Amino acid sequence: MSYFLFGAISTASSLQDEDNLAWRVAVAAMSARLFILLGPNLHQRPVLDVLESRGVVRKGYMPLLLTSSPLCDTSEELLADYQAAEDTPQSARSTFGRVTEWVRDVLRIPEVSGICLLTSDGFDTSFDEVEVPVDQLTDTVMARIEQEGDVPALCVHLVPSA
Repeated sequence: MSYFLFGAISTASSLQDEDNLAWRVAVAAMSARLFILLGPNLHQRPVLDVLESRGVVRKGYMPLLLTSSPLCDTSEELLADYQAAEDTPQSARSTFGRVTEWVRDVLRIPEVSGICLLTSDGFDTSFDEVEVPVDQLTDTVMARIEQEGDVPALCVHLVPSA
């Protein structure tokens, strides 16, 4: 089973320089010690199928996949720690805390109007939808994993703070 942490960044309709935004998103990922694949660099079929079905592989969206390393093509290391969350809750919280840090930084970019993050075991086609403030992202995902005992099919909508 392959775990994925993926989604799309909603961009301002007037975005002129998508390349510049992609660089800022990538720098934020590196600052949080994450690796990110953006747009046409995504090649994982399960991820692409979900993103295409949601209509976020088009202008106004920047599809993404987060991994723990440039050497990974899934999000195993970001989400697999949760499988042992009962043994090492601080490790799991710390790992996903890096994702929350990245989301917070990206939502500060003026051209970004929101982020949709999905967690999946790679074969999910329907997702529970929730909208949460950035500060509750880690707690929301961890609570669902603890409740289900596995990585949930979850779609978390995040928007910049007012």
